Amino acid sequence: RFKGLYVPFLKWSVIFLILHNLWFEIGILNEQYGNWQGGVTHPYSIQDFFTRVFRVVTSMSGYDEFLTGAFWFFRGLLVASILYLVLARVIDGMRPRIAILICAFALAFNAYRFAFGLKVTTIPNGGLRDIWGLFFFGVGVIYKHFETRIGDRPLLTVCCLSVLCVCAWFHTCGMNNNGKMLDLLTLPVTGTAGWIFCHHLAVWIDSRDSLLRRSLLFIGNNTLYVFIFHIISFKLVSPLKILWYGLDWGQMGCHMVIHYNNHTDLFWILYTAAGVGVRMLCLQLYR
Repeated sequence: RFKGLYVPFLKWSVIFLILHNLWFEIGILNEQYGNWQGGVTHPYSIQDFFTRVFRVVTSMSGYDEFLTGAFWFFRGLLVASILYLVLARVIDGMRPRIAILICAFALAFNAYRFAFGLKVTTIPNGGLRDIWGLFFFGVGVIYKHFETRIGDRPLLTVCCLSVLCVCAWFHTCGMNNNGKMLDLLTLPVTGTAGWIFCHHLAVWIDSRDSLLRRSLLFIGNNTLYVFIFHIISFKLVSPLKILWYGLDWGQMGCHMVIHYNNHTDLFWILYTAAGVGVRMLCLQLYR
C-alpha cells in the first residue's frame, strides 16, 4: 500500500509544488480566477514551499489544491485500507460478520461526527472521507461473500442505475468534508448501487472482445496517470471554451474547469475526453 499509494503521492505532489509558480508565469493559474466558491491560489514563497513539502511528507497534505486537488484520494485509500486490515485482524479475521461490525462502526463514527463536529485531528480534513473508505472496504468484503447469490441480474443493474439517477437529480448525497446527516442515509446506498452497476456493466463489456474492451483495459491498467494529470489536461479544453464564449483569458485559472455556463453546455464531453484520452495518447506515444 505504501509503495502503490504513498510513494506516487509523495513524488508527484513535490513535482507539482516545484512547478506551482511556473504555472502563474505561463497563465495556467492566476490570482483572479479560482474555484466556484471564489477561492483563488497564490504563488508560493520559499517558506510556503518547504512548509507544504513537510506536510506532504508527514501527513499527506499540503499538495497543490488547484492542480492536484484530487490527491486526497491517495491518503483516503491508504488510511482506509490499513485501518480496515488492522480492525479486521484485531477483532476476529476477515469474515462477513466482522465486515458488518466495521461498517456499523464507521457509520456510527460519522453520525457522531455530524452531530457533534468530531474530527480526527491527526488526519487532514478530519478523516471523514477516510472513514467512508473504511465503510466501503467492509461493503466490498460483504459483497464478495454473497457475490454468487447476487449475480449479475439485468433487473438489479437497472435498479441500481435508477437509484443513481434519482439521487443525482436531487443531489441527496456527497463526500464533502463538512457533511450532513442526509449523507449518512444516502451515501451508503448510492455508493453501493454505483459500484454494483459499474461492476455489472464491466462484466458485460468483458464478455466479448471489442475495441471498447481493449480501450478500457488499457485505461484501467494506467489509471494512475489519468488520476495524476487529469486536472492539468483540462487546461487543454479551456482555451476552446474561452474562444467560444469570448471570455477573459484569465479564466484559464479556473479550478477545475471554466465555470461559465457549465450546467447547460456540452463542454463536459471535451473535458472528459481531454482528462482521459489525452493522457492515454501521451502515454502510448511515450512508450
